[in-house]
Amino acid sequence: MSKPEKDPEFWYCKSTYPGRHIIHAWLTKNQRPVALLDLVGHGHFTVLTGVSGGDAGRQAAAAVGAQLGIDIPVVTIGRGGDYEDTWGTYVRDCEVAEDGTLLVRPEQIIGWRADDSTSATSRLETSMRQILTV
Repeated sequence: MSKPEKDPEFWYCKSTYPGRHIIHAWLTKNQRPVALLDLVGHGHFTVLTGVSGGDAGRQAAAAVGAQLGIDIPVVTIGRGGDYEDTWGTYVRDCEVAEDGTLLVRPEQIIGWRADDSTSATSRLETSMRQILTV
């Protein structure tokens, strides 16, 4: 007999699909633990990306931010990035490739995600315009 799935209305289900809260993961910077939740939200949009997608993510966030007149910080996660995923929880639970991107809204909700960095600027711009006009 299979175990029934938990109702996501009542149980926390790790996911990075748009509309879900950002996952919890411990990262490290300078050998000190930092909660992913402390890096996002706080009144601004944030782009999360892996090291291999970091340049594309930074360029996309800068271009879109300039077009829309807002600052969009970028956090790269992985060996050699802004923060390291020492315990592997972020890479296990983020559900996108290392060159993928997550856009986190100011209230720590996933606003958009991309599995890779292809056309990152145009896709991020489209998503930001949709989010800001709703």
